[in-house]
Amino acid sequence: MIRVNDKEMNWHDDLSLFEVFRFLGYKIKVPVVLVQVNGQVVKKSRWEEYHVPEGAVIKIYNMVCGG
Repeated sequence: MIRVNDKEMNWHDDLSLFEVFRFLGYKIKVPVVLVQVNGQVVKKSRWEEYHVPEGAVIKIYNMVCGG
């Protein structure tokens, strides 16, 4: 299991951040968000190759623009 924004999600080998995004209901492949895994920011350039570790605590923050 992993925890994503305080929701539990099943974990499996090779779990990608893109699968986590789908779990949260994102419809586009690369949402405009900031991702932290176990307190460390994962840069967007690494999302494709990044594999979520078992027991991870993931926080995903929507980027909001305003003016």
